[in-house]
Amino acid sequence: MKILVVSQYFWPENFRINDLVKEWNKDKFQVEILTGTPNYPSGVIFENYKKNKKNFDFYETAKIHRVPMVLRGHGSRFKIFINYLSFFISALFFAFFKLRKNKYDIIFTFGTSPVTVSLIGIFLSKFTNSKNVIWLLDLWPNILSELKIINNNFFYKIIKVIVEYIYKKNDIIFAQSKQFKKILSDNKNIKKIELLYSWPELIDFKLNKYSNEIEFLPDHLNIIFTGAIGDAQNFEEILSVFKSLKNNKVRMIVIGDGRKKKWVSEYVYKEKLNNIILIKNQPIDKMPEYVSHADILFFSLKAGKFGSATIPGKLSTYLKYNKPILCHAAGESSMIVENNKFGLVSKPGDLTQLKKNIQVFQDLKKNNLLKEKFNQSSDFIDFDFSISYNNLKSHLKNLKIEKDKNKLKLITNINNIPFNENFILSGLNLAFIGFLKSKDLKINKKTYLWPDGIFAKRFFKQKINKISGRNLIDSLVIPKEKDTIHVIGNLPSNSKIYLQKKFKLLIKHTPLPFASAQELKLKIPKIYANEVIFLTLPTPKQEIIAEELSLKNEKYSIFCIGGALNMLGGYEPDPPKFVENNLEFLWRLRFDTKRRLKRLIISMIYYLIGEISLEYKKYDWEIVKN
Repeated sequence: MKILVVSQYFWPENFRINDLVKEWNKDKFQVEILTGTPNYPSGVIFENYKKNKKNFDFYETAKIHRVPMVLRGHGSRFKIFINYLSFFISALFFAFFKLRKNKYDIIFTFGTSPVTVSLIGIFLSKFTNSKNVIWLLDLWPNILSELKIINNNFFYKIIKVIVEYIYKKNDIIFAQSKQFKKILSDNKNIKKIELLYSWPELIDFKLNKYSNEIEFLPDHLNIIFTGAIGDAQNFEEILSVFKSLKNNKVRMIVIGDGRKKKWVSEYVYKEKLNNIILIKNQPIDKMPEYVSHADILFFSLKAGKFGSATIPGKLSTYLKYNKPILCHAAGESSMIVENNKFGLVSKPGDLTQLKKNIQVFQDLKKNNLLKEKFNQSSDFIDFDFSISYNNLKSHLKNLKIEKDKNKLKLITNINNIPFNENFILSGLNLAFIGFLKSKDLKINKKTYLWPDGIFAKRFFKQKINKISGRNLIDSLVIPKEKDTIHVIGNLPSNSKIYLQKKFKLLIKHTPLPFASAQELKLKIPKIYANEVIFLTLPTPKQEIIAEELSLKNEKYSIFCIGGALNMLGGYEPDPPKFVENNLEFLWRLRFDTKRRLKRLIISMIYYLIGEISLEYKKYDWEIVKN
């Protein structure tokens, strides 16, 4: 399987997409990553990256494509907006000029904010014939209004339309929580929604070493908060409570960065909150040294749809440390903590309860009851990485199977016709291509084509000799196990004589009336494994009937040959040699002119629409080899 990951953030930045890529590498998937310059969360390019960028061109076996962008800096709203926009534009241009000729089975978007990054994959999939998948970690557009990022109703509606389009165009949306999934399920345009919980980072969680950066205070209740410091984390309420506790033996150690950190730092300094210690973001494998100081671990989220539906990734990590949890949030994450007795919960806005919970933890520590009071479970099944990964892999494999149904295989040598398996063989010509766009044609995974016109050159970009339908039949060798040719459709008497002389087999004929394809479906006969089926209907009727026959029979060998037998039986004259290769369709307009001209015009219109809309890019075009 070939996967392109689209993510603004990737290794050496610490995100769970790194774990997925590592596992895909182990499974021998071909993985590439389209990402930006590593600078999250500090807003400054990583020193190791600056020293030697080539060391970061591959993540194990996965090729990394990095695009330039404006750094997020200290995280003002304007700077972050420019950071997002610059990545989007750079990645879009890079995708078009460098990646559009590649073939991917899946384009996987790591859906942190902004979710609009998924538009890059949607755009690229038009050229690469890929399925689109997004792992949605932020609930757009709700998050924008709830965090007061966008207050203008007009702009909010524009973003909502874009997000609706993104959701509609992804083949699977992986939601990070049950509540996310429930909210998204109200959108009837979404094709498929599945759960994909976050998991604990894949590190050693042993707490056997203390960081020298923090003074060990055994007589205090030591609370540790890790990760992003932003609007969503509700630091206004957190700091208000710790301000009221600054004379108690309670301290909170905040380890992380984010656009709200400067405000937090200034507030702590202004209010002289010596019970809050701010430490810059640390490498994930160093975190156990800091968590060793903790009595309890803390996370907080603002109220609203987004906050209630979000399960912060740190919750799964916290559980691996076997420490009680202080939760100041509503919704699904608080239910996990409360229902499993992992810690104490307060709702956003209820500062009295938050303060009370901290004091309860303080009393429990004094009486050495912290471990007895709360469950110490590091193996909460919803956050098990192997379960999440195998579930994800199963869905991606099913998507690939679905994608492979759009594989169009061209037989350039008549000897390669696969009589040893089920097949439907049809001519690659203007009628087939045109009606392919019309959606009247459904591609069976057993569909094969032969080059019956000039369009083989268009889709395979190499010289391919035309094989007319009459040449195909005239050169055909039918295997011995087939003792009957069953013609379904029109069969002039001279054409029947030709078949008898040519193949010396039983010729069976089922005539069909002039009717719609849906009406003809009701009149198709039973076919048998010993029969070779010749369908002599016009495209797309013959392909629709072929599809119906394939669904109703376990074994089949079906040729969609249109009017080829008319020429072989002398009902219509062969075209002159000078029009045979490229202009035969014009020669055939001499007969049954009105009907054929109408079909030619319709086919041409559909074909042009297909070219403009990049419809034909969604198919894999493959030449069958010996």
